[in-house]
Amino acid sequence: MVHLDDTTLVQRTLEGDRNAFGVLVERYQAQVFTIALRMLGDREEAEDVAQGAFLKAYEKLSSFDPRYKFFSWIYRIAHNESVNAIERRSRMQGLDEGLESKDGHGESPDLPELVQKCLAKLDVDHRSVLVLKYVQDLPYEEIATILG
Repeated sequence: MVHLDDTTLVQRTLEGDRNAFGVLVERYQAQVFTIALRMLGDREEAEDVAQGAFLKAYEKLSSFDPRYKFFSWIYRIAHNESVNAIERRSRMQGLDEGLESKDGHGESPDLPELVQKCLAKLDVDHRSVLVLKYVQDLPYEEIATILG
């Protein structure tokens, strides 16, 4: 079943084959997790968002349009779930203001940490574009499809 294309797997899932959806999850779980992690900057929260994205995709699978890529569709769901998580988080707490190191001595953090903190300071729309282009290395047309 692993060799089947996404559209066939979606159709088989809609016909009641849950294993077919499992193949889609295995195929895209790393990418969905990565976008959530880059958007959120927190591994645990990204895992929750990725799981929620696949659950939502499963629940809404009948609305998938096979003229488009499943990959773009699930990424759009993951993106929306990440944005929702950011909005929930921002209602509860503000973003960190400083770029101090963990020991508080004001030394520069390592580059990945600095990049993540800078991404966190961007508004969600700009962050989304940067993550999809420079982290996921997607072409602009696919980014446009994902972000609507």
